[in-house]
Amino acid sequence: MDKARRILWIINHYAQTPRDTGGIRHFALAKHIQKQSNWKCYIVSSSVNHYTREQLIKKGKSFDSFEYDDVSFLRLRCMRYKSNGIARFINMLQFAYRATVLSSRHLPKPDCVIGSTVHPFAALAGYTLARRSKAAFIYEIRDFWPKTLEDLGVLGKKNPLYKIFLFIESLLSKKSDHIISPLPYAHEYLEKEYGVCEGNLTWVPNGVDFRELGVSSDAGCEWYGTSEQSRNFRFYYFGTQGKASDIDVLLDAMKIIIARSEGSYKKISLTIIGDGQENARLRKRVCDENIYNVMFIAPVARSEIEHICENADAFIFNPGSLDVFRYGISSNKLSDFMAAGKPIVFRCAARNNPVEEAGCGISLCDLSAAGLANAIEMMSSFDQKILYDMGKAARLYAKQNYDYGKISAKMIFALERAVRSRERR
Repeated sequence: MDKARRILWIINHYAQTPRDTGGIRHFALAKHIQKQSNWKCYIVSSSVNHYTREQLIKKGKSFDSFEYDDVSFLRLRCMRYKSNGIARFINMLQFAYRATVLSSRHLPKPDCVIGSTVHPFAALAGYTLARRSKAAFIYEIRDFWPKTLEDLGVLGKKNPLYKIFLFIESLLSKKSDHIISPLPYAHEYLEKEYGVCEGNLTWVPNGVDFRELGVSSDAGCEWYGTSEQSRNFRFYYFGTQGKASDIDVLLDAMKIIIARSEGSYKKISLTIIGDGQENARLRKRVCDENIYNVMFIAPVARSEIEHICENADAFIFNPGSLDVFRYGISSNKLSDFMAAGKPIVFRCAARNNPVEEAGCGISLCDLSAAGLANAIEMMSSFDQKILYDMGKAARLYAKQNYDYGKISAKMIFALERAVRSRERR
């Protein structure tokens, strides 16, 4: 390896490669950072896939070191868990501890370390490693913990864990050399809560690796207008099925559509792809209530998403309403939907609305099940030209705003900013 290259460690508990199920934000950024600069990237992640609960390291091994498309991974063996209970909490602590202990043994000394949430222990491990190595530290906030958990009703302010998460967030916000976040208005929260000025934060949205997906430059909506499309309209939803997903509202909407469409020639269906804590209950509800226009599919590898998306006529983006959305959203699912070149039903009370900005779908004012059912039926009634134009607008917006080849320039800027800030101390 070229001795002139700088070394970046990215500590992300849930980072995956495209051959796995899960997010590839850091893989894609690392790949493009290496192409566009003199940084060499190493991603430290857990051996347990959060989306499939699969153990990715063979028994007897404490770690696995490998490269995927020139990006280096260090996977650390952690215990498996089935749900968001005590086992997952132990898994979080175990990963943070092993990252702190093992990373320095198996990776070259870093010039910068990124500690990435969602959970704060992984970010704290990144901070500890950076200070131990006398490297620059970047705090990446992908979710505000504990605020998001408070909004979901998972943690109250009097809970000791809430106070621990708040302490870690305060510490890392104040002690980092730079902060990055995919949330477009994160600076408002950080300035209000911790006095962090906007200049110390770089907005780095979630995106799409168009080269990895192999998608074309056009929207590719030529399947609209086929004989099958004249009878059926297929909505798709991707994502983890937990409390934050609001899937029950989706099922309620599809029940309303069943009641309205008895005897109708056109059929509207919904395919839900993914897994999660609520999956078994939701599947049972579909069976018990005979919601026959809904089908579940197990999680798929990132590399298969493009092929799956080809079967959809439109997508549903369904986070609903949380107070934390006032700081904006930047969703992997939404950027994938837009890159696929299909219209989108946007059910989300976020401060920013990419679907509205792009003109590529229907944005709901009424977030109820009835409001969602109305939007689904309206989308299915549009003619071929409207659907094609929406899909094309979605793809164009994604290429202009969510291409990791372009987003990586923001990351390189943040890296250089952090290193200079550390050198001045």
